Amino acid sequence: MSISKKLHFQYWIFPSILSGIFIYMYFSGIPFLQELVSPSINREFGLLENVQLIFLLICISLSIKGITKSQIKFDKLIFTLLALGFTFLFLEEIDYGLHYLEFFNLREAETEVRNLHNQGNLLGYMKKTMYAVVFIFFIILPFLQEKFNKFYLATWIPSKLIIITAMCLTIWSQIAQFIYHSTIETNNSLEKNISEYEELLVYYLFLVYVIEMIQRKNPKFAK
Repeated sequence: MSISKKLHFQYWIFPSILSGIFIYMYFSGIPFLQELVSPSINREFGLLENVQLIFLLICISLSIKGITKSQIKFDKLIFTLLALGFTFLFLEEIDYGLHYLEFFNLREAETEVRNLHNQGNLLGYMKKTMYAVVFIFFIILPFLQEKFNKFYLATWIPSKLIIITAMCLTIWSQIAQFIYHSTIETNNSLEKNISEYEELLVYYLFLVYVIEMIQRKNPKFAK
């Protein structure tokens, strides 16, 4: 099966270019580029974090579109769960609006709890769950789709092409980690948070998946 240039771009060229540019900007040694991708005053206002938010917002929008356009109740249910899940991730990423409130008020919010994922060991559990989901759902299940064809749930298994995107996630996150542990100087805004590059591609992986489902359920959705 030949793969169109559009699919090549969607599944691995775009995420690779985006990751490469953001990694270069942060480790370039050029203050302007470092501040642009992840400001030292607050990384939440840099390109790296905000592109993540854009991916999640598109996921939410497409999931809502799936809810409104689907004719099958089961599909509506899955799109609803996806929309809720992406909304939760979006709110967690923006600390439920706290860092925007702090930006406009010019002072730190008086609260000990900013989000759920930084409470206790929850972040570690969430990351392990994410790794398991990516490995099982986006790498293993696409090879097993034919075995589940008699179940309608099989229509929600991603295509084998998405494995390429999952591999990009692994490769570029490891490249970021490798450079991070070198002696290259940065503005330290991503100190102990270099996994933001990983999150960027996880959210892009989710976006590619939602696009696949939208197109699979009804090709007119993507138009």
